[in-house]
Amino acid sequence: MGRVYLVVLLALAGMLVLAGCSGDDGEEGSRGIPPRDYYDPLVDIGVRGSELGRLLVAMEQGDSAGASYVKELGQLRQKAEDLKPPSAFKKDHEAFVEGLGRLAEAGEQAENSSQAGDEAGLASARKAINESLSSILDTMLAIRGSRSESPTPAS
Repeated sequence: MGRVYLVVLLALAGMLVLAGCSGDDGEEGSRGIPPRDYYDPLVDIGVRGSELGRLLVAMEQGDSAGASYVKELGQLRQKAEDLKPPSAFKKDHEAFVEGLGRLAEAGEQAENSSQAGDEAGLASARKAINESLSSILDTMLAIRGSRSESPTPAS
């Protein structure tokens, strides 16, 4: 039941984050809200990281796909690290990158435990993955909260 709740929560949060991407008045950076050239790639990274995290949580003993998920998480973390956040979002951005790093570490633990047939290690890794996903989600929502202050363009 907890996994289902987490998946639903992450899916809803992803939709909320994506909903914050609509509209561009060209002056976002000057009003203290994240500019689209920073925010849009951040959302893409966060959504893909969440997808990979959910796949890692669903891994079973002996599953061989975990290594590719962990590798991709490392690449996502590097992409996030390469983004240049506006100074007002530096702290949240650092938390986002750290969350991706913890997710990759927990994914590696899950992969190793899966290959070793270590059910207790796999359970521990799943818990760490869920905590990392929650941290990433919280950070994305904090950044999105700043975007929600912008006026919504007329449809």
